[in-house]
Amino acid sequence: MTWFLWGFVALIVYLSQTLDNAGRGAHASLLTCLFLLLIATISLVRGYKMTWRQKDTFILVFSLAAVALWFFLDNPIYSVLVLIFVEFTAFVPTFVKGVKDPISESAFFYFLASLKYFSSLFSFDVYTKSSVLYPVFAVICYLSFAVILFCLRRKFSAY
Repeated sequence: MTWFLWGFVALIVYLSQTLDNAGRGAHASLLTCLFLLLIATISLVRGYKMTWRQKDTFILVFSLAAVALWFFLDNPIYSVLVLIFVEFTAFVPTFVKGVKDPISESAFFYFLASLKYFSSLFSFDVYTKSSVLYPVFAVICYLSFAVILFCLRRKFSAY
């Protein structure tokens, strides 16, 4: 279920960027959305059970709140800020797991994710707070996590 919800979050980010005239810079969010939904669909087809966890409820409620904020305030920046809060909060367990067991997470994956969003920053047609804020957050979050994983792996492999 989490993969579908992450896809929903990425879709909201993509729509906010697109409606804010981000142009090609929004394609990173669209690709993220499509890949997350593809992973979720493949998981279902392969027979993985959909389980609903407390984290999933949090993601869904706050994602819908982000859409509501955007709709009622007619400003995507508030929606993007809520989605960044959702992503950061939901990322904390992954971060803790990675620090405790650096081999359990792929440093290369997070490096590539940061590179994807970094390169998207050079593709925006119009630079606005709401279109640039999420990619900047993603670059900082994913790149710092990749560096931490890499450093911890080097530290533990020295022993």
